[in-house]
Amino acid sequence: MMTPSQLADLVRRSDPQGEIDERHDALSFAAALGEPALRAEWLALAQTPPPFATGISIKIGDSDGDLEDNRPIAPGDRFQIRIAKRCAADILLLFFSEGYADNADTHSAVGHVRVADMPTGGTFTTYRTRFEAWTEDAPVPFAPLEKLPDPRTYASDFTQLNAVPQDIRPWLLGTAPETESAMFAAWRLIAVRKLLASLADRVCIEEGQVIYAFSGPPACKVALGDADAPTLFERVTEGAVWVYAEGLRDADTRHLLLANEWARTGRKAAMADMGQGSLESAKGAYSAYVKAGSKETLKALAELRKSIVDETQKISQRAQDLIGAMWKDVAVAAAPFALKIFPDAGKAETSFIASGLAIGAALFLIFSYAMQWHINAKWFEQQKNARDIWKSQLNLVLDPNEVDALSDPPVKESVKSYKNVRCWVGGFYAILVVLLTLFAFSNRPGAAVRADDAAASAAIRAGSAGAAARFEQAAGARGASIAAPGGPGVAAKAKAPPTSAPATSAKTQATRQRAAQ
Repeated sequence: MMTPSQLADLVRRSDPQGEIDERHDALSFAAALGEPALRAEWLALAQTPPPFATGISIKIGDSDGDLEDNRPIAPGDRFQIRIAKRCAADILLLFFSEGYADNADTHSAVGHVRVADMPTGGTFTTYRTRFEAWTEDAPVPFAPLEKLPDPRTYASDFTQLNAVPQDIRPWLLGTAPETESAMFAAWRLIAVRKLLASLADRVCIEEGQVIYAFSGPPACKVALGDADAPTLFERVTEGAVWVYAEGLRDADTRHLLLANEWARTGRKAAMADMGQGSLESAKGAYSAYVKAGSKETLKALAELRKSIVDETQKISQRAQDLIGAMWKDVAVAAAPFALKIFPDAGKAETSFIASGLAIGAALFLIFSYAMQWHINAKWFEQQKNARDIWKSQLNLVLDPNEVDALSDPPVKESVKSYKNVRCWVGGFYAILVVLLTLFAFSNRPGAAVRADDAAASAAIRAGSAGAAARFEQAAGARGASIAAPGGPGVAAKAKAPPTSAPATSAKTQATRQRAAQ
């Protein structure tokens, strides 16, 4: 099976007449195809295209007729060959590095550029795209960096040629290739112009040339030739990284300072010397700028830090208030137990009231704890949303790590203390609810009646047992009197055994208590 690099070599061997027109979706060129073996190879490919091509067409001259096997070939015949590529999302496929210049704008919107004539060791990456050899293997996964500030905000483009890029990432080198290649040279030639345009104050066309103007002072205008582009590549790359990649919040100030330094170095005669030492001078000027405004900045930062601390203290104090509020209902739970100290705690009326109060107190504790939990959770959520809003604003001035260090630890500690106390209070509330429930069931009226019935039954059983014992004792005495001297007369005078009056009296008392209830 033919590979993309083999097909690119076949195109070279066909001796293209004129330029090779390569686009993201197809490649077209003209060739004589004078050798029969070469024509046969192209005809075979046209009948069975490789997997990476959707079709190959061979036209005779400028006509619509297709090349056939039995057609005679005249010495002056030319054939138009078109290879349609099988396009993939987020990938730009090229057979030749020379075709990159015509597809540079397309490259800005893709994550992979695969080139058939690119060596394996020539792989390199930018902040936006990975350049690699076009093989049968799937492309290596690549994640671009986040979008950087738009250079068109700081550099004016009057060329109508998109000289100032909208996205600077495709032109910032991420990892350099192991070996130089034609693809890297083609990309670098365009990248130097794009980066220089992003550092200039304005770009225009004068006398057919693209002019890069720096306002200065002193004002400076330069034109960049292909021979000087490799010399300036490292210089413009470092400057663009400092302005756009490192200066996300103050790219405008950095761009102004660096453009002034480029204008100062532009007074030198040699184009290769332009921008020499400009980045170091711009960094020094930026440092002086920061120090000049340090008094106002420090004052503003002090106010911001004070606001953060005050807000944090409010949240911490609120958390302490919530911790204290969790205990406010504990005294209510102890009220039913106070009923036990009254002298009439054993009465039925008091038992019914105590049981009802205990159930009510248990329900009140559950409802109060649930409501406090819900209200406190909502309050913490609202405070978090409010902190996120003002922290996002402070991050524009303060470092995000500094803002987090000032606000997050105290708030987290306060919330942690609140949650610990909430767990302990919840456990204590659970114990109180269980005790109140047991207290209510033990003092309900039905339980008191059953207790009285049990006491009455025990008294009856005790009285009956005592009467039986006395009856047996009297019977024994009667027998003894009959056998003794004096006979029955004496026994008749003996006192009769007592009746079961005590048992009857206990049962009567229990009946009266139930009637009173």
